[in-house]
Amino acid sequence: MKQILILIAISGLMLFSCCKNTPSHYTLDANLKAAFNFQVGSYWIYKDSISGRIDSFYVNRNIYASGTENSTIAYTYDFIDILILEKNINGFFTDTRNWEFNYLSNLIELVYTDSNVSGNKIFYAPLSNFPFQSTIHQNWPFTDFGNKNIKAINIYNSYSIGSQTYTNIEEINCSASYTAAENYPLPNGFSFNNWFYLCPGIGIVKMRLNQPQDSINRVWELLRYNVVM
Repeated sequence: MKQILILIAISGLMLFSCCKNTPSHYTLDANLKAAFNFQVGSYWIYKDSISGRIDSFYVNRNIYASGTENSTIAYTYDFIDILILEKNINGFFTDTRNWEFNYLSNLIELVYTDSNVSGNKIFYAPLSNFPFQSTIHQNWPFTDFGNKNIKAINIYNSYSIGSQTYTNIEEINCSASYTAAENYPLPNGFSFNNWFYLCPGIGIVKMRLNQPQDSINRVWELLRYNVVM
């Protein structure tokens, strides 16, 4: 009897050890992947309703992989990284900006390259989750997000831009203000108050960008698009 109890105890310890050493794995939400997994060949043409400028945004790469942040984190996850390049369609402007969509679990993260902010990137993280909710909610433990001032303002059944009407639109406000000390090693402070309008199956249909340090004040409105899933 004593030997049986010892065997049971050893088996229990082995089972506990296996469970303890097996990391949790977070898969990518199937609804999110179906609605926003834009492939190379996808593009969006926007017009700034303030200046009349027209820019093209197009997918430069789409990476689907699994990984973890570092060896101390006890879980792994699937993710998609989509790099989008922005260029002026008429070639009058030389600046080219990079945007990235990152998808983790049910979360949408947007990353914007900007030389005026420390680290050269603005992280809208998370920008949203999908399906859309009135309050952005994380359902997994990854908490190392940069920008906290992100709010889902409205979810519209339909939303019109010019003559085009889109369905199931989420309106999101992202704002932040950093002092010069917080923006170190850059010498100046930085602030923004930006709005994004997300649509499943299409992407961003409208952007209101207000970044004074960049002299950016634009209202990008979608003219046409081609989405490859």
